Amino acid sequence: MIKKLFIKWRFKSNNKIKDFQFISLFCHLSSSYLAMNVRVAKHASVTQSQIDSYTSVGGRTQITHTKIGKFCAISWNCTVNAVKHPIENLSISAFPYVPAIGGFVTKRSQTYDPVVIGNDVWIGANVVIMPGICVEDGAVIGAGSIVTKDVPPYTIVCGNPAKEIKKRFDYITINDLLQIKWWNWDDEILKNNIELFQEKLNPEILIKMKNIQKHVGQ
Repeated sequence: MIKKLFIKWRFKSNNKIKDFQFISLFCHLSSSYLAMNVRVAKHASVTQSQIDSYTSVGGRTQITHTKIGKFCAISWNCTVNAVKHPIENLSISAFPYVPAIGGFVTKRSQTYDPVVIGNDVWIGANVVIMPGICVEDGAVIGAGSIVTKDVPPYTIVCGNPAKEIKKRFDYITINDLLQIKWWNWDDEILKNNIELFQEKLNPEILIKMKNIQKHVGQ
């Protein structure tokens, strides 16, 4: 309880956080929204971003100007929304728009292209996601990848630059999952049907999920 209160005091100034239980005292949070049961590990940094429920952020990962969905697993040493350098300008240095670099300007005037990460996305260690990228629901990004273009739903990408390796499921199953949107189910429904998530996805499981979704939608 004492630790939770201290964390709340530590991060309350310019953040909106629903639950402080899984946030390290040694991370950095600034102007961000974190929903219930978000985990942020030691030395991670989250700035000007939104993270939805049950998503975890690994140690030393840096996230800025990003919207992240539910049930995502982001590993360690990742950079989500790497800062762009204006290669068309006279200099690639940040001194013309960042006051801390020499004091040439009085106001920071950097621009950011937001990154959007969907639900149930797995991002491996040491991944770099460039500005303006959209990683859709169910995607997987292999460790060490540099993502320079959007990643479609339930697609596995890997490499530098990241390229599609394969789909996690066939197109019909992917379409069904995108219609079901299980990540929006209430916690109680997930708990009561946890066995559906504990084995390889198969047609029988998919039928059960469709039936659950029918009742959820009523």
